Amino acid sequence: MSDGQRILGSVEPWHGNEVVVYTESDGTWNRRVIFDGVTSGHEVAVLDLNGDDRVDIVANDNSRVTRNRPNATPGVHVFFSPEDPATGEWSYSRIESEAAMNGCVGGDMNQDGWTDLVCTGGGGVIRWYENLGQQDSPR
Repeated sequence: MSDGQRILGSVEPWHGNEVVVYTESDGTWNRRVIFDGVTSGHEVAVLDLNGDDRVDIVANDNSRVTRNRPNATPGVHVFFSPEDPATGEWSYSRIESEAAMNGCVGGDMNQDGWTDLVCTGGGGVIRWYENLGQQDSPR
């Protein structure tokens, strides 16, 4: 972060339902659940997606909708950081809802100055989510 504040992102427990942010204050790490609606959280990425110099959290859900799990939430869930990640309201966007995803990395794939996401999923799925430079990006 531009102000030097460090944060950690996590899905808890592993393959759990909570997206968690840890913020540091005076040498102590404080835990905060920012979302509890993933079905099988698998992996997170922490990076600035919207160019505001605050790190955002990408949480992957590798669940699948089945007869036994009709409310599963597969895909990619993005949480945009507020000015104060410890107390502010995180903005949420689900950019993938069909494919069960395992992991994402960020990079400027098309060299337009915006961090895009490349994610992998079950069965060899690889998806590039182009960042259009808007609050609700990438798509």
